[in-house]
Amino acid sequence: MTKSESSWMLVGSCNRAVPYFKDAQGEGISTFGFDAQTGRAQRAALTQDIDNPTFVSVLPQRGLVLASSEVPHWLEGLLSVYRIDPDSGRLNYLNKQTTLGNTVAQHVGDASARHAWVVNYSVNAVGEGPDQGLSVLPLAPDGRLLPARASAAWAGQGPVAGVQERAHPHAVQVWPDERHLLVADLGCDALLMFRWDAQAAQLELCARLQLAPGAGPRHLAVDAARCQVYVANQIDATLATVAVSLDPPELRLMHCTSTLPPGVSGEGNHVSEVQLTPDGDHVLVGNRGHDSLAVYRLSAQGQPELQCHVPAGGRCPRHFAFDPSGRWLVVALQDSHVLQVMRWEPELARLSAWGEPLACGSPTCVAFMPLA
Repeated sequence: MTKSESSWMLVGSCNRAVPYFKDAQGEGISTFGFDAQTGRAQRAALTQDIDNPTFVSVLPQRGLVLASSEVPHWLEGLLSVYRIDPDSGRLNYLNKQTTLGNTVAQHVGDASARHAWVVNYSVNAVGEGPDQGLSVLPLAPDGRLLPARASAAWAGQGPVAGVQERAHPHAVQVWPDERHLLVADLGCDALLMFRWDAQAAQLELCARLQLAPGAGPRHLAVDAARCQVYVANQIDATLATVAVSLDPPELRLMHCTSTLPPGVSGEGNHVSEVQLTPDGDHVLVGNRGHDSLAVYRLSAQGQPELQCHVPAGGRCPRHFAFDPSGRWLVVALQDSHVLQVMRWEPELARLSAWGEPLACGSPTCVAFMPLA
């Protein structure tokens, strides 16, 4: 396995029970060596010094790995940072910082690897402890996290009892200009855009789009080439396409479609991850319950057109990610305690299971770190 054809695959997992998932069998953050020539993965290291690392993101420019701790009863969430050993895959702990809110859902670094952006899902009562929905944590020259420089909170709710009683930020993505952020709020049925002034360390809410009542926006994928974002709606099992304008700031709903096959009820299905394929011509969405991946081709107008549904290879496809080569997709099947490698053939719009599933307790997130 040459460095140009390999990467480290980082997998976060539940290692303690949470209200929505009692059967936690994870051990922490697993590092696998992944071979892009064969699609094979082999476990190389295990990091166990972290509570419930349900989401992991990478800053490949600096060899850094960010991992959040999702522990609902904590009054404040934590974000930890590690430096990966390029030879062994071992994660060397640097430090951690609080996130100014509780129950961290997702985080991402900007392209310049200077900041980490965090959204707190917030399961506590409004105002109980730090209650910020979005926070930005700078990264020091040595890779350590510094205390949050700025944060934002907002209010709202949706019609679904028990899920939408308050704002529940679930995802954040950075626009390529690194001056705008997009946040999906599951509780408010809203997509929000913030303007970031790095010099003044200020966040400004500059646009807000209300999606269908009870939609439950969970995750989103940025398509900067088309000035669009694709939003996976967890509750009503739909995929929304939203046009993005930066000047003036505006979010406009263009299209919304089911993530399930025609005639299939959305009851018991909870949409999970959404990603734009590396070729930029397709969008993939995960269905938990139906346990499938929906494959959409983007039309000339940028509208997702359903091509097929592919069995996920197990129960509860919570997250998935492409390897750096763009030829392989790895699916984290939380309830089956396995990872399924899939081969992506863009010219055929074909996604197919490849090899036997990899054992991994309660996997919740997959991220890749290139070696070259």
